[in-house]
Amino acid sequence: MCLGWLLADAVYNVFVTHYITRAPWWITNYRGDQVTWIRALHTKYGLVVRIPPINGVRHLITAPQEDHTRVRRIFRPAFSDRSLKQQEPLFRNYVDQLVRHLEKTAEQQINFVNPLNFTTFDIMGDLTFVQPLGLLDNNEYTHWVASSFKAIKVLGILQFICYYLIISAVFEWLEPKFITDLKMNHSNHTKDRVNQRLARGSTKPNIWNFCTPNEEGNGEVLSVKEMHANAELLMTAGTETTASVLSGLFYLLLTHPAVLEAARNEVRGSFASKEDISMKGLANLKYLNALYVIEVKVA
Repeated sequence: MCLGWLLADAVYNVFVTHYITRAPWWITNYRGDQVTWIRALHTKYGLVVRIPPINGVRHLITAPQEDHTRVRRIFRPAFSDRSLKQQEPLFRNYVDQLVRHLEKTAEQQINFVNPLNFTTFDIMGDLTFVQPLGLLDNNEYTHWVASSFKAIKVLGILQFICYYLIISAVFEWLEPKFITDLKMNHSNHTKDRVNQRLARGSTKPNIWNFCTPNEEGNGEVLSVKEMHANAELLMTAGTETTASVLSGLFYLLLTHPAVLEAARNEVRGSFASKEDISMKGLANLKYLNALYVIEVKVA
């Protein structure tokens, strides 16, 4: 009886609470099903769910507290309302390019995620490197951007390897050449573009200009290596992720015509023409920003 209870408890901990092993998490991470998996767990077990075991291991990309605080403080001006207002012409330029791109392909069957990725990578490339990537113009991914997607696909495997010290040590010794090349090419491409940007200088609104010492006496600066590392982070965090959210948004709007109509009516009723649309004006739209809910009959 006692043995049966212990066995049942072990099975419960492994497959239900994930208390003993991270195996379910690694499998889900590799498949790319984290979101649906976690949502299913919350639906079944409620608001609080243990995903992997908790052991106090710090995330690999999390800087020590003092460095995290300092770097965040340096980056804060780049994402302030003031800086976003200065960057608005850049955003508008690429949104206009996206609209023209979609108008050209309106009669074609396309993968809508691609032009959204083209737009977000072009925007972040301009903000980070002050050097357009030209994805929207050329209607295709550059080799570097394509390699970024490959890196994302192997990230789940690398996270698993790096989590366990013994496996990580063995892998470092036996790391396949294609993975080494993938990491080096992506890193070197980013470093080269940052170095070119620093060598050229620029008065155009961009992330690094907003991170320089300012009039308020903030004399903190990033080292060149910190710029390299954070440029890689920005080009990952601000591109594919944003495009994925937008693709989900457009899918939901197109599959819920009443909601699309409500959002469209608010936008068109608030601006006389597309030239009048601004970030400040969009921020005041209540339905678009979910500041209140109106009754919409969803088919």
